[in-house]
Amino acid sequence: MRSILIFTIILLLGSSVCLGQNNRLCKKLFKKELSFESFNHNSEEFLQDYRTLIECKFEPIDFQIFLGPKQDMSFFSVLVLMQNSNFSKTDRKKFTYGDLCLLMEEFKKTNEYLQVREIVESSNILFKKVATMQDWINDSLLLSKMNFEAKTIHTIKELVIQNNIENLIYAELLSVNSEKLFPVKEEFSESNDKKRQELPEGMIYCVNGITAFDNYYKGRLKSNETNKPLLLYFTGHGCTNSREVENKILMKPEIQNIINSNFTLVMLFVDDKTALPEQETYFSEILNRKIKYKGEIAEEMQIKNFNTNAQPLFVILDSEEKEIRRIAFTLNEAGFNEFLTGQEKK
Repeated sequence: MRSILIFTIILLLGSSVCLGQNNRLCKKLFKKELSFESFNHNSEEFLQDYRTLIECKFEPIDFQIFLGPKQDMSFFSVLVLMQNSNFSKTDRKKFTYGDLCLLMEEFKKTNEYLQVREIVESSNILFKKVATMQDWINDSLLLSKMNFEAKTIHTIKELVIQNNIENLIYAELLSVNSEKLFPVKEEFSESNDKKRQELPEGMIYCVNGITAFDNYYKGRLKSNETNKPLLLYFTGHGCTNSREVENKILMKPEIQNIINSNFTLVMLFVDDKTALPEQETYFSEILNRKIKYKGEIAEEMQIKNFNTNAQPLFVILDSEEKEIRRIAFTLNEAGFNEFLTGQEKK
């Protein structure tokens, strides 16, 4: 269950929310049927209903715990749904949001929930503080409660010491240094290492075996040249769900063959802290702040064009930049294959 505990310490948790729903709306939702298809093929409606369910029956902190850092539904919530409810079985009686509510209430009685709650409570205290050495003893205790290893806490201490000039809060400090704190372990042969260094400018490795453009417009030009539709992949360096999809779906040979043969892949990191030249900065009406980093351009694009800020998100665009299909977080290989091909795999 380590992956369940880690997700809360990578991104800044969602801000405080105003809970409370009309009783009539809640009662109506409890009777609404929930199926595997509603989660897998209509994720936006499901997430909206799921948010409403939490607002009807649970504590404000549960909103953070069950929905996750960016209110896009945490990884362990998916596990609760997929492993415990079994609502994909055809021989099961009608499964409703009321049934899901009971499952979530049972989950709240487990030690795993208590562990995650302690992480979230500690995160809510620490992440808003300016990272300085003035209160390091208490801060290090909070980091320990958040399941950081002693080695990682020592690295964070070094970053805090270096933070005197930037004056970042802990959420920003950990996000900016996420790759250093949470390196992705990959094994490559010397030949693969050499190939990775020979990529043309503007291209990156999505995973071993798939390359991608790191800029939408460069990808658009290549898409026009090759007549291959664009496949946009909105992700984040600190997005645990993205790493799950990459390791369990994008590493599959069949999936890699489909992507490499049929698409121009563009990988956009919404938390990329590469600073823009001053002349390229601008104020975003959508984000309501000045755009200073490369990742903020991707974030603005995702919200503006696709009306969501949840990662991972995969979107296929046609030659006129119109959306064909999209898929959010999934570990269903057959479902991802169907998203890519537009055909149900038999």
